[in-house]
Amino acid sequence: MIAGGQTAPQLLIAALVYDGLLERHPKLNVVIEEVGIDWLPYVLSAMEGSIGHTTLPRDDEFRPSHLSVGDSYTLPLTPTEYVQRQVRVTPLPASNPIGRVISNVPPEVLCFSSDYPHVEGSASAVELCQRQLDEVHADDALRAAFFSDVGDLLGV
Repeated sequence: MIAGGQTAPQLLIAALVYDGLLERHPKLNVVIEEVGIDWLPYVLSAMEGSIGHTTLPRDDEFRPSHLSVGDSYTLPLTPTEYVQRQVRVTPLPASNPIGRVISNVPPEVLCFSSDYPHVEGSASAVELCQRQLDEVHADDALRAAFFSDVGDLLGV
């Protein structure tokens, strides 16, 4: 579960963005839950880095991006912009603290959920998340987005 559980959401997000599904269906909203959030900064960074960037590694060999803006990548938004607009990911705050991720992703992407009394849940999930948001000095807007945005996004 350490590596395998993080592969599926990364592949899902990449497919939703790169295949243009989120572009074609801007009202489609996706919530990814019960797989933690530690993988999220990596996948967003990797997707952003794959578009229109070239690298000159230490061995001095030129390596072009596999996706070029306007050529092989023709979507109007960046991968992160699609995720910000249409994807929410829920942490497992009892096992994966919010603090080490929230400063490395657009804050509106993370949202609250709890499936207590299941083992990965917590009887005090709201308080646990509040404490973790306190640790990163979250402002009122971030707290409001974290605790309510997913319901608004899904229309409930």
